Amino acid sequence: MEKDMANYMQHKLQGGNIHMKKDVVPHIFKCQMSLPATPIRQTGGKRRRLDILASLMDAQPTASTSAAANLDVESDASVAHVMSEKEFSDKSIQVSLKAPKVLVRSKATNTRRNIVKDSACSPLKIESVTCGTSPIKKYKDMAPEENFSSDSSNEGSDDSYVCSPSSSDSIYSEQSSDTEDYKKLLRTGTILAIEKKPFLNLGVPKECFFIVSLLSKKTNCPHVNVLITLKKIRLNDPYAILAQQFGMSESNICRIFKETVRFIAIALQELIIWPDARKVRERLPIAFRARYAKVQSIIDCFEIEIEKPSNPIHQALTWSEYKKANTLKYLISCTPDGLVNFISKGYGGRTDDTVIVEDSGYLEKLSPDMEVMADRGFKNISSSLQQRECKLVRPPSVSADIQCTPDEVKASKRIAALRIHVERLIRRVREFKMLLPHACIDNHLVQSFDYIVITTYALINMQSNLIRY
Repeated sequence: MEKDMANYMQHKLQGGNIHMKKDVVPHIFKCQMSLPATPIRQTGGKRRRLDILASLMDAQPTASTSAAANLDVESDASVAHVMSEKEFSDKSIQVSLKAPKVLVRSKATNTRRNIVKDSACSPLKIESVTCGTSPIKKYKDMAPEENFSSDSSNEGSDDSYVCSPSSSDSIYSEQSSDTEDYKKLLRTGTILAIEKKPFLNLGVPKECFFIVSLLSKKTNCPHVNVLITLKKIRLNDPYAILAQQFGMSESNICRIFKETVRFIAIALQELIIWPDARKVRERLPIAFRARYAKVQSIIDCFEIEIEKPSNPIHQALTWSEYKKANTLKYLISCTPDGLVNFISKGYGGRTDDTVIVEDSGYLEKLSPDMEVMADRGFKNISSSLQQRECKLVRPPSVSADIQCTPDEVKASKRIAALRIHVERLIRRVREFKMLLPHACIDNHLVQSFDYIVITTYALINMQSNLIRY
């Protein structure tokens, strides 16, 4: 018995044939249920007899009707009556049946919905829709009738509302006009705020705000485009915020900035000049007159972080060990009184300071018998300066093995106290948010960044004196 039960359970779980002993006749297990046979229904013959009976009942009786015909009709009626009684008896039997795993469905009532399975074998079952059914008509049937009724009795009534194209166009026109008015108000408010505090928004002193109008005339750019460009350099606001402030799209603001900054830089480059040696001596600060009266230029380099380039070669060329990031390096020169007189193009952060001095064209600006003040990192340019009959003024070199003498310590302090003016100038550059040390400039702005640096230093030359006399 246990072996038979194991054989039966294996047959139920895994399927397949039942393993029987040799010379054993298959039989039904006791644990199996006996199911009644499903009765076979012949609906075709019954439907045909009912149709004949209905046609005979509708026909008018005539005098020539024979007894045989009446007998046939009666016989068909009796047969139909007997079949209907048998059908009802079958139905009662079907309802009383409760056999598991057998689907019994009465042919008189259809309780199953018509379901069409998608060709893509989707698990979602979609209800079938007839070919002539439109979804618009379906929603119209669900909506109130008075909204879609076209009865003539509603014509001219004030209660009924009809959506006409003219009314919708008027609504859209009103909304568009309101949007344009709102953008104009934003633009007007932003311009008024800039005019009230130009140094805060543009980096231009209030007494020099006329330079914006001059730039607009000289570059043939609209007044608003000049304001957008200068404000982007000063505050480095995202394009989305500038678009909201000036009532424009973000893409339009980006395009305006890229196109306008080049023209502004070309126009403002005239403010970065190399003055004559005689004029430099006339405005030489008192701290320089005793020992360093021949100094006409103080140089230094500053770096700005950029995004990591995708090209490995560019990554290596722009990597800076000092900033520990990919940077652009610029050489800046100023007079002893703090006026910017030279700015180089951008170099990779890996480039040495000496290479930038020799390649940027700075040496061509020097005149004989003049002195250049720099940091210890520029000690290798002394030979290049000697070829032009110039002298390098820098703090004495230090060594870990040799202690500095008192005279060298004093010289280092004096030079550091005077060379700090170029550091103060670089601090003014950092007030423009786009030129912060870790501003992380986008790669698409690297090609235009030289124009941004030139514009910044030109605006710094318009500010107050770096050294107070």
